[in-house]
Amino acid sequence: KIRIKKNQKIILNQRVGKFITDEKNLHLEYLYQIISSKNYEQILFDTGTGSGQPNLSPELIASVKIPFPVIEIQRKIAKILGTIDELIWKNMQINRKLEFMISIIFKSWFIDFDGQKDFVDSELGKIPKGWKIGNLNHIANFRNGKSFQIENYDEKGTIPVFGSNGQIGNTNIILNK
Repeated sequence: KIRIKKNQKIILNQRVGKFITDEKNLHLEYLYQIISSKNYEQILFDTGTGSGQPNLSPELIASVKIPFPVIEIQRKIAKILGTIDELIWKNMQINRKLEFMISIIFKSWFIDFDGQKDFVDSELGKIPKGWKIGNLNHIANFRNGKSFQIENYDEKGTIPVFGSNGQIGNTNIILNK
């Protein structure tokens, strides 16, 4: 899915379609927001035929029902969602820049040892004087998490509970010391 700017010339191959709307009845950005949503992507995927990459004919796409408010409401919805998309895109750009800066700083501090003058030999090569090489188990304790039971969930809890995808809830019960 991509957005094509008004008056932008493009060439489409045989497996790519383009929506052309009557702007008096269907706002193009509104249509983009609807069919780009996870819900409608799934509907379109489920509508497709064939295995592997589903094939969507223009007839199948045209048969999918969408919410269809009056054009003024479509424009408002499109503007709000477009603004949010723009903010998400800007944040992703900022995150990429920050990740790049972090990698440069990490390399400077821990690979090139910038700012360090005195070095000693170690099993990993030269390291700054005063640094040590050691196993993680000598300097930190590692504990596996415990299964977060639904009865331990407390919306007003002060202890965050984390899973592999981030915070999954709160509790007031210490599950692991």
